[in-house]
Amino acid sequence: MRVAIIIILLFFCKAAELRKASPGGARNRVNLGRAGGSRKSSNPVKRYAPGLACEVYTYLHEKYLDCQERKLVYVLPDWPQDLLHMLLARNKIRILKNSMFSKFKKLKSLDLQQNEISKIESEAFFGLNKLTTLLLQHNQIKVLTEEVFIYTPLLSYLRLYDNPWHCTCEMETLISMLQIPRNRNLGNYAKCESPQELKNKKLRQIKSEQLCNEEESEQLEPRPQLSGKPPVIKTEVDSTLCHNYVFPIQTLDCRRKELKKVPNNIPPDIVKLDLSHNKINQLRPKEFEDVHELKKLNLSSNGIQFIDPEDLTSGSYDDTLNAEQVQKLLYLLESTEDPVIIERALVTLGNNAAFSANQIVIRELGGIPIVGSKINNPNQSIKEKALNALNNLSVNVENQIKIKVYVSQVCEDVIAGPLNSAVQLAGLRLLTNMTVTNDHQDMLSSYITDLFHVLVTGNGSTKVQVLKLLLNLSENPAMTDRLLDAQVDSSFLSLLDGHVPKEILLRALTLLQNITNCLNEEHRLAAQPTFPEGSLFSLLYGKECAQKMKALVHHHDADVKEKILSAAEFKQ
Repeated sequence: MRVAIIIILLFFCKAAELRKASPGGARNRVNLGRAGGSRKSSNPVKRYAPGLACEVYTYLHEKYLDCQERKLVYVLPDWPQDLLHMLLARNKIRILKNSMFSKFKKLKSLDLQQNEISKIESEAFFGLNKLTTLLLQHNQIKVLTEEVFIYTPLLSYLRLYDNPWHCTCEMETLISMLQIPRNRNLGNYAKCESPQELKNKKLRQIKSEQLCNEEESEQLEPRPQLSGKPPVIKTEVDSTLCHNYVFPIQTLDCRRKELKKVPNNIPPDIVKLDLSHNKINQLRPKEFEDVHELKKLNLSSNGIQFIDPEDLTSGSYDDTLNAEQVQKLLYLLESTEDPVIIERALVTLGNNAAFSANQIVIRELGGIPIVGSKINNPNQSIKEKALNALNNLSVNVENQIKIKVYVSQVCEDVIAGPLNSAVQLAGLRLLTNMTVTNDHQDMLSSYITDLFHVLVTGNGSTKVQVLKLLLNLSENPAMTDRLLDAQVDSSFLSLLDGHVPKEILLRALTLLQNITNCLNEEHRLAAQPTFPEGSLFSLLYGKECAQKMKALVHHHDADVKEKILSAAEFKQ
């Protein structure tokens, strides 16, 4: 038996040797990363990929390099320069050096996950102007700044999780970048590892004041020692205090410079201006008028108390903005977290959205989703201003196509939000505009019962606004059954009492008239359609409602009498 086992083992060993020596085992792979293709060569390239070739292939007309799990520590010099996708996961790369990928100018995606990367130099991604996807998860990166990504203007998908992030002041620029609304796919799930008080906090949710305190800022930017000479007093703040970057866009970085005013002599070709984390508390009229190319402005963490409308628009709130001014406001809304600035910018946009020309401009510049994102803001005043701006924009039918994505959320906020609040009224006004035509009315079907609840519990202003919305729905025969099927409290009939304010009473009567007209057009009222008990139908066509309607025939107001007599079923 023992002899038989030995024979079997020898057989398998021999087979393994034959398989190992078999030629052409990698004939489908390009010999990249080997020392001239010979296993005996002493070429030093061999240490990067011992015995394993990288694979270059084309898929859907795009060239890939698959060099995963090759124990690489650096990019190899013989890789093709026209690669579009580079897969370098699960290697031994520790440092991304400046210009490491600069010759791969067509690169669209770069997978560096599960390496040992602990340092990324500031120009590591130089030349990657077309890069859209960058995977850096599962590495050893502790600190990173926004500067690293200056050379990747098209980056739209970034993974950073499972790195031991050290969330201190050095990380502030990166975290601010991740939190810009348009960067919704950058850095998701990444969490702080240290310090202890921020452990497991998501980078996208940390506030800048949690990262930087005055003591830490002083350590990063030590103040000059006193020399016994009187300090030089500068009457003006010079822009030369700031850092000027040329690539990929003209940027003036004035962060953390203890500025109390906006610097003078800002170069007119600056596209991005960062004034965050200073002590600017007021903007003077036409502060940025001469910075003609300015597109991105960051004024967060300044404690600004007053902004002249002209600072944002180069004109008053009543003027019509041109496209360039609208673009600046939209960039401002995206880049700042200052609630005062956000609110004033929304008011400016909202007022200008009342002009039909600007309704088109704001849409074409991508402004609707930027404004729409602000209805999620916990600040109720900002939320109200965003809803008001969307309301003005919704007058344009083409704009409604983009605004309809917010209808369900607005409905839920109206129903669950503070009763009779400014936010609730703003939401109701937007829903009323969105239901002027029949195109989007069906989106409100599941909220009709709740809207009736808001109607019967709200104050006079809320009642009027809900009735305007319900009147829009009642004019559409397709919505008749959904209205009549809604469960409505019997207190709804109190709206038909003689002492109810005229503007409420007339709208309640018109609602009944519209529904009755729709039923009569389809000859359904005579057939007594069936709806559940407690429904609007059972209230409107019950005995109590009929008695209230007859009593209103003697109402003191002529308009109310006319409305009653115009309803065919109540004519004498």
